[in-house]
Amino acid sequence: MPRSWYNEPMQDIPNEQPREWLTVDQAYAACLDAGLDRTKKTIRQWCRQEHVDCQKQTTPTGERWMIDKASLATKIRLELEFQQTQEQVQTSAHPSEPVRTTDEPVRTGADPYEPVQTDTNDPEQSEQIKKLENQVKSLEIDKAVRDQHISFLTSQNEKGQQDLVSQSRYIGHLETKILSLGGEPDAKFLDAPVPNQPSEPVHSQPFHG
Repeated sequence: MPRSWYNEPMQDIPNEQPREWLTVDQAYAACLDAGLDRTKKTIRQWCRQEHVDCQKQTTPTGERWMIDKASLATKIRLELEFQQTQEQVQTSAHPSEPVRTTDEPVRTGADPYEPVQTDTNDPEQSEQIKKLENQVKSLEIDKAVRDQHISFLTSQNEKGQQDLVSQSRYIGHLETKILSLGGEPDAKFLDAPVPNQPSEPVHSQPFHG
């Protein structure tokens, strides 16, 4: 699912340059500037299907998509490459001049002058090949975008683990300070069950004031 931080400022990847976020209108203008004809509806569909790195933002008038500029640039480049490949396939499927092959088809019919259709002249097979090529290219585009998304999530996870380690060390530091001042750690906190281990029944003790 696309990341959504409602009523929170948009976050950047740690230790990297601040990310630039675009609205759908700005993303639409960027597509046109790059020579890619896509509608705003298509751009919103990219967001829902995680084809671009994006997040939702809550505004006084409702929610809107915010798209990472670098991720959009990658998507535009892949779409243009796919579009160029489609044009090349269409050109090769309908050449302006007949294609001459060096291998003559084997004639198995009784009439030696009967025209023989080869695989390259089969319109149905050519259409199937074209569909398969389009599917392969679409999968390559999705994989590139998902790889970028996984890389971002991995960096976020590493940052979260580092924060947990830092917080644990800080808690230990505070406990040491408390002991040095003659205080005692919170017994309830120390007796709390450890996660991922079977918890034993807790017997309540009477409070002695």
